[in-house]
Amino acid sequence: MQPILKRPFGLKFAKYQVLVLIGIAKIFILILLLKLNFAFHNPTPTWENALSNTPTSLLKKVFSVDAARGIEQKSVKVMQIQSNGTGELYLFDYHSPKLCGVKGCIYSMYTESGEMILQVIANPYLPPFVNLFQVSETVNQKFPCLVITQSTANENMLSRTLYCYQGHEYARFNESLTAINTNLKLEKRK
Repeated sequence: MQPILKRPFGLKFAKYQVLVLIGIAKIFILILLLKLNFAFHNPTPTWENALSNTPTSLLKKVFSVDAARGIEQKSVKVMQIQSNGTGELYLFDYHSPKLCGVKGCIYSMYTESGEMILQVIANPYLPPFVNLFQVSETVNQKFPCLVITQSTANENMLSRTLYCYQGHEYARFNESLTAINTNLKLEKRK
């Protein structure tokens, strides 16, 4: 017969039950630590001032492109995105009425070496706490995929389009519609 162990709060556990509970607690703690480690090593990229967070040679290349000429450089924002062994990627938000129209604004992504690998027109006006750009956990050819979220004609739905690296640039892979406030990861804008 298993010895009965008395625990606080008047609970009684057999020895094997205590061992099972300890094992479950260890697994739970291990999972929690792995999630925390992932969060610290893969922080969510945020928009920062491009003049102080982009290599000078890349800035010269970006501002020499016809569309970017004549814009106010100090208002340009950049999101630095880590790639797997291919250096940093730089996503530019020009914050310029010159580069915005009825459908949205131009956003460009460059490699560290100055190669433009994505240029899209996206509408930055989204519901609160919805990010326009999200870095996906999916990686293709050492580059992370990118999810671009957009409003739709239906005010209760958002369009989420996945762009992944293909060959020498990012290509549109698929689009899905997501109801607002249900299956969408709502992240506070930074």
